[in-house]
Amino acid sequence: MDVNNKLETSTKTVDHAELMAEGQLQKLQLEIRQLRKPRWLDPFLQILPLVTVLVSVLGFVWTAFQYFEGQKKARSLERTQQTLKLEEQARTNLQRITQFPSDQKITRGEIEVLLIDLQRVQTLLSAARQSDGSLNYASQSEFTTEILANLVNGMSFHEPREVDFADVVLRDWSQYADYIKTNQVYVKNILAKQEDALTELRRRYPKYFAGLTMNDTGGYNEPKGATTRRNEFRAFEKLMLSYEEHLKLLTDDSFRQHSIKSFQAAICNAQLTKRKFGMSFRPQDDPQFFSECLK
Repeated sequence: MDVNNKLETSTKTVDHAELMAEGQLQKLQLEIRQLRKPRWLDPFLQILPLVTVLVSVLGFVWTAFQYFEGQKKARSLERTQQTLKLEEQARTNLQRITQFPSDQKITRGEIEVLLIDLQRVQTLLSAARQSDGSLNYASQSEFTTEILANLVNGMSFHEPREVDFADVVLRDWSQYADYIKTNQVYVKNILAKQEDALTELRRRYPKYFAGLTMNDTGGYNEPKGATTRRNEFRAFEKLMLSYEEHLKLLTDDSFRQHSIKSFQAAICNAQLTKRKFGMSFRPQDDPQFFSECLK
């Protein structure tokens, strides 16, 4: 009985050993087959993680590029729309200003607002052009200055509102003074027309305006017994002030002296001319030039 058990146990041990040996043999054969497979895929398999990371990075960069390009286009479109809006505002303002001679409803105050706003708009446009690398918008300001100069030069100054317009342009449009100083014909024409307006005003009320004097404080003393003509006096006063400001723009001293002489011949008032400009002339020394003052 014991012998049979021992024989059976021995048989089982042998079978187990054989199974273990067969399993190891199969494993060895599998490893050999794996070693015999072609290895050309190994480099690709090694760099595959790096390629995956690179593709992800490129995808992120492309997405970021598209985003920033979109933002750039949006900003460019916004700037273009803003520029077009400013250009339209500039055209509207300038058109309204050029309507002044024919539209009696346009006031000095409105012209002041329009000029200041036009100056602001064209400054913004010039800055926008420079930031975009486009043509400088300063050329448009020069064009506007020439339009204003021609507009003023075309006025007769017989109406106080025209004198107001010339003074507002001179004060509120910064390029205007330099422009007409460079083109002296504008200054000379304005002074000549204002002299004509003063002459016409004096011819209507010769005794009143010829008798006006200036006191030590720069004010006016009306002639005794004269009937006060307030509207005419205000027109005269506006012309006086405007004439003085435009006279400063003359660059030729000899013509300046000639203009002062013409001013005195227009108002026939040597005392007032002397107080205003520091010089006056004897009408008897040039009776032809002062013919109306010697009557």
